[in-house]
Amino acid sequence: MITVRFPNGQAVTYNDATHLIRSEDGWQLHTEKGGRWVASIQSSAGVIVEAMPPCSVSNPIQDNFLRTLRSTLTAFLRNLLKGRQ
Repeated sequence: MITVRFPNGQAVTYNDATHLIRSEDGWQLHTEKGGRWVASIQSSAGVIVEAMPPCSVSNPIQDNFLRTLRSTLTAFLRNLLKGRQ
């Protein structure tokens, strides 16, 4: 994943781009070294290029809620099934 930040504050993230290759008039973003072309950047664009691996965001509060909900439902179903026997 490569993010291109422009001087006006705009940022464009290319999820498929993983390689930045120098060309005669700037840079080219590719999926892999020698792979599919994704985008081009002119040398005069004045951009900042950030390359980072994809990340995930977790919500510990929500994760804890889901664990609690699952265990509560499991206990409820066990009690319900015991009552039928």
